[in-house]
Amino acid sequence: MAALRERSLLATLLSAERGVPALVVVARRVRELNPAARTLLGPEACAGALVEQLFAPECHARLNEALGAREASAWELVPRARPHEGMLSLRFLALPFSEEAGEAVLLVGDAQGAQSLSDLALQVLRFNAELAHTTRELSRRSHELQEAHTHLATLAHDIRSPLNAIGLNAGRIEREAGATGAQAARHRAAAIQRIIGRTLVLIQSVLDAERLHAAQVPLAARPLSLRALLCELADTFEPIAAEAGVRLVLPEPEAPPGWVQGDRGRLEQVLSNLVDNAIRHSPPGAPVRLELQERAGHVRCGVRDEGPGVPPERRQHIFGLFQQGASLQGSAGLGLYIAAQLVALHQGRLWVEDSAPRGALFVVELPRAPPPGP
Repeated sequence: MAALRERSLLATLLSAERGVPALVVVARRVRELNPAARTLLGPEACAGALVEQLFAPECHARLNEALGAREASAWELVPRARPHEGMLSLRFLALPFSEEAGEAVLLVGDAQGAQSLSDLALQVLRFNAELAHTTRELSRRSHELQEAHTHLATLAHDIRSPLNAIGLNAGRIEREAGATGAQAARHRAAAIQRIIGRTLVLIQSVLDAERLHAAQVPLAARPLSLRALLCELADTFEPIAAEAGVRLVLPEPEAPPGWVQGDRGRLEQVLSNLVDNAIRHSPPGAPVRLELQERAGHVRCGVRDEGPGVPPERRQHIFGLFQQGASLQGSAGLGLYIAAQLVALHQGRLWVEDSAPRGALFVVELPRAPPPGP
């Protein structure tokens, strides 16, 4: 090649201490090489060395082709030096040229690319080691969490027994006080019963959250009319709403039946939580509206109130475990989490949005099911 007859270019390559390794091969022996090639190819790389001694045996066939090529060509060659470092194959450009000494080949290697690949390989190895360590740590933490959940469930079950005993005694006090006319005793016994009832509901919520976390909540699904369920819930919550000064408004008479395939007890638990929240956070005299719609293969059941509502930035968080929205202070943060998980088990969705003119609208959307046969 005419360019390589310019000794200045060849001299520049052969003087490079870093970056580009270059060596001149004549009759299969190294005639000249630069410091970068010595660094790459190891201590045996010197003038007069057989070129085969500098490369791994598995690439000798490619090396022979590179040395015999009559045109410039690129070849993947593996240096023999430092095999314990896992040296990757290196791309060499073979440039044949003629000199007074005869036919020669200039081998120019992409040392920077090889170093980048080597560094990448080391980074991958380090990443794999860190990933294995992280996996082991996550497994250990998961085991600890599982034990904690088991202990929590056991504790919740154990607490029920003394509470039930207290409830039985409170009932006895109330009955005995009723016979003798002791109004104060009856009042205290009734208060104890209410406290026990709220505590048992909380314990049941903890157990439900634990079962949902462990994916151990079976569903007894069967055809169910959400309109009929809402009417039954209205009867149940009417005394509670009246005491709070809130009006319950049922779906319009022309509302569809809203057939879904679901577990009646679990869907009643979901809607009861939403209705109870709406009553507790509605101002006196305000309505709590129960709504029902069918659209695009789904049934939407809404509970609309005129309370303080839920700020947009909190709407995703209130359905998390032990999360409380601005309008849900005082709750344990379990009700909406359980409701959302139960709706998800029914292949549905639960979300909250603004209600006009004020308040919140909680929406349960479930897949629509055909009505049951006769």
